[in-house]
Amino acid sequence: MTRKQKYWTCQLCGWGLYTLTLFLFSFQSTRTFSEKLYFSSAVLILQLALTHLYRMVIIRNKWLELPIQKNILRVVISSLVLALLIESVLFILFFLPEIKGIQDVNFNRLSVNYINRSFLNFAWAVIYFAIHYFENYNSAKLDALRYEMLLKDFELNALKSQMNPHFIFNALNSISGLINENPAKAQCALSQLSSLLRYSLRVNANQTVSLEEEMQIVSDYLELELIRYEERLKVKLDIDPSSLQMQVPPLMIQTLCENGIKHGISRLPEGGELSIKSVMQDGLLRLEIRNTGVLRPGDQHDGCGVRNTRQRLSLLYGTRASFDLKIVSGNFVSAEVTIPL
Repeated sequence: MTRKQKYWTCQLCGWGLYTLTLFLFSFQSTRTFSEKLYFSSAVLILQLALTHLYRMVIIRNKWLELPIQKNILRVVISSLVLALLIESVLFILFFLPEIKGIQDVNFNRLSVNYINRSFLNFAWAVIYFAIHYFENYNSAKLDALRYEMLLKDFELNALKSQMNPHFIFNALNSISGLINENPAKAQCALSQLSSLLRYSLRVNANQTVSLEEEMQIVSDYLELELIRYEERLKVKLDIDPSSLQMQVPPLMIQTLCENGIKHGISRLPEGGELSIKSVMQDGLLRLEIRNTGVLRPGDQHDGCGVRNTRQRLSLLYGTRASFDLKIVSGNFVSAEVTIPL
């Protein structure tokens, strides 16, 4: 149903019900049935016509765009004027022909009718403005939500575009050292790099992917890093099978692995260990990426990988997700991520 159809449905039903009530109460008077019917019909036509004209005045003068406090006086005055017009027409049509002199005019009755009609039209105006203010409020709320979603999409895409150059650059570094000394390994590494690139392009429009899919690309990334670091890098995976279908932000685990290798293992002459663990606990997916190394001042907040992870989790899950970076077991740095179902 369109807004116009809703308006006329409310108009006809509202004033029709009012007129029917008026007609039923009129049987207490001494007027004939036809007089009662004509009077009730006149009231219905006048209320429909004049409130519709009133609506046109409201729309033409853009009263609906004004704040409530500026419309209060307008509504009061217009309700009084509207009541005066309707009561004047009814008086001329149905009461004036019966009046022979001023002494026949019942001013008390006219005053009561005028006050009642003013309240009736004021109630109509209040309902009309209330409906529109409510619709405008909901519309503004929906627009704000749409804007927020667009902003989140923009920020997520911006964060993804920051991460893509990181793993491409590091992967190319891994391959460059192999081209002359081991072409076969270089060929294998290029194949893994192409897999990384395809994944990056494919998931760029997705907010989340399954943990299983993410771990496949993490494995490709770690294979490239194993070529680069050889015996200096040891990898351990402990993935709970029940967690594989859980959704995670794409490239998040890869970014944290890259962060651990770059800021931890690569700085140690003897290298170190990188481990990835997932477990389902209390309806939450808990991930831990642990690497040999130390946590330097500023690493918890300033690193690009850490900052991106915090921002993406906040944008996607709000306060329902958590991220913590800390020292464990003396010489290990642990990045712990908790994601809701």
